[in-house]
Amino acid sequence: MTLLLLLGAALAADVELGGNLKLFHVSTYPYDNDLFADSVADGTAFQQEFPLKDDTVKASASSTGLLTSRLTFDVYGDGWSFSAHPQLTVQPGTGASALSIAQTGTHIPEAVDLSWEAVDDPDLLVQVRADRLVFEVEKGSVRAALGRQAITFGHGLFFTPLDLVNPFFPTVVDQEYKPGVDAARIDAWFGSGQATVTSAYRGDWDLEGMVHAAYVQQTVGVWDIGLFGALAQDDTVGGLSLAGSAGPVSLHADASVTLPSDDKEDPFVRAVVGAQGSVTPKTQLMGEVYVQTNGVTDTSDYLDQMSGPRYTRAELWLVGRTYAAVSVSQEIQPMLSGSLFAMANVEDGSALLGPGLSWNVSDNVTASLGAYVGMGKRPVEYQVEDHNDPLSAVNELAEVAEDPLRSEMGTTPTTVFASMQAWF
Repeated sequence: MTLLLLLGAALAADVELGGNLKLFHVSTYPYDNDLFADSVADGTAFQQEFPLKDDTVKASASSTGLLTSRLTFDVYGDGWSFSAHPQLTVQPGTGASALSIAQTGTHIPEAVDLSWEAVDDPDLLVQVRADRLVFEVEKGSVRAALGRQAITFGHGLFFTPLDLVNPFFPTVVDQEYKPGVDAARIDAWFGSGQATVTSAYRGDWDLEGMVHAAYVQQTVGVWDIGLFGALAQDDTVGGLSLAGSAGPVSLHADASVTLPSDDKEDPFVRAVVGAQGSVTPKTQLMGEVYVQTNGVTDTSDYLDQMSGPRYTRAELWLVGRTYAAVSVSQEIQPMLSGSLFAMANVEDGSALLGPGLSWNVSDNVTASLGAYVGMGKRPVEYQVEDHNDPLSAVNELAEVAEDPLRSEMGTTPTTVFASMQAWF
């Protein structure tokens, strides 16, 4: 009887099928510096420990590709819905260059293993992953969802201090779909307000391996005011969110205070203020200023900062304290548009530039071309002149080690990408 009822409900539901196919090609052009050498030629143990000028194989330009394809299967019934989005990823190598272009979700922990690796090799990854597999039930003003789904908190565009469940970074070109996480979620609406409670799996079933979050938002006039609270992988986090408008300009601000579970780590604040609007009917402009008080200001501390657990789990990705970002998009012709993204570490003077060009080939096909260019002080050159003087080499290495990077964005090589995306 139950099976007949389920079958009847499925037959009465609306089914939507769709999908996409996306191809990316990425080329990286490193600059000339021995610290970024690919390898060291055979030689003495000392030569292999300390790369020497004449025996070093310089880092060379590289090129890679990425293919992703998603099938969307969405079923809508009376008070319920079901979504299944299997995604195919074909990625030569497992480096980060392609993943900076498109987040595929291949690195996200799964409470239930819903991924299948046809090929899992250092030189090639072929994976099918259920990026969405969620069942939703809606009753009156309450909706409950269980399964793999996208969860986002806050209004930040480039910097997202409240987006702790599964952060999304502005250097990701393909932002059509945010990768899903395994979670339970309840949304409730009341008057002009909304409340959300969620628990998401981030690697384990204890406090350190999950994110439990609650968000309450109330609309007052043209402003949305929100309160945020979370136990994020054993840290206690509180936050505020504000979004509204002043005439034709949209304004937003998010701020969070994190009380780390580790007594050796001090509480810290992350905050962003931003605006966006139309300069002309064909020109869109957006910008933000961001501060994270747990960042470092001395460039010699950058490497230690990057090795921290918040960076390895992708909660944070910037190492400094103060940043600014701006993006402008311009319609050149009805089917052609250009864009320019710029983000700067205000304190060390480095910046990341991202020019782009997008062409709507047809109603369901888009071609894009763009680049990332790091600007700022490059790492110190490390080139040992005297191969027969180990002490000199050690002293030079120690001098470089005091401040190996010198700037944050200055370490970024030039990356050029092209993509073709089709929807069906």
